[in-house]
Amino acid sequence: MNLFRKKQTVSVATYKADPTSITPQTFEDYIKRGYAYHARQEYAPADEDFRKAISMDSSSTEAYYALGLNLKAQNRKEEATKAFQQALNFMNALEEKDTVRAHMLTRLTKGHINQLAKGDWDLRKEFWGSDK
Repeated sequence: MNLFRKKQTVSVATYKADPTSITPQTFEDYIKRGYAYHARQEYAPADEDFRKAISMDSSSTEAYYALGLNLKAQNRKEEATKAFQQALNFMNALEEKDTVRAHMLTRLTKGHINQLAKGDWDLRKEFWGSDK
């Protein structure tokens, strides 16, 4: 499942669906159900699903990013930052497949890290080398 691809249409209903109606079999299923739990603010089962997806593909940028979002929503800042950093660590492999998506996800990930560390989303230094 490519959550960031322009061609793919993902409706809000996809994630607001009853997560108990999803019986995960694949990596994508675990991500989908994890987001469904996350949308309902059921963070513990979302955490389990994102971690299961990571166990199925330990170099998945998307799974680490999703885990980071879930941990951030629980105000688990240190763990969320580590998950976002792991997403960045695997970004090169994603960039080989889809450069635009990788660049967008890199900015989002760095924005979350900044917000957790500094309290704001400001990316000027990371991308343009200036705080001004």
